[in-house]
Amino acid sequence: MLAIEVDGFAYHEDNPTQLERDAIKDEILRTHQMPLLRLPTTGSGEDSRIRRALDVAEAQWVRMSSR
Repeated sequence: MLAIEVDGFAYHEDNPTQLERDAIKDEILRTHQMPLLRLPTTGSGEDSRIRRALDVAEAQWVRMSSR
């Protein structure tokens, strides 16, 4: 599994409430060992970043499943 979030620059840049919500979300995902890929709306090369993140998440799942 992999969580993907697209972060709007203007929405996250100077918004303490949103930053606090993101921290809570990050902690929940970390607790459940679910990787998170954040993609800024100002970025590029998203398809390759998503593919790499999926590959890493799959490898992590395989390692956890073999325990």
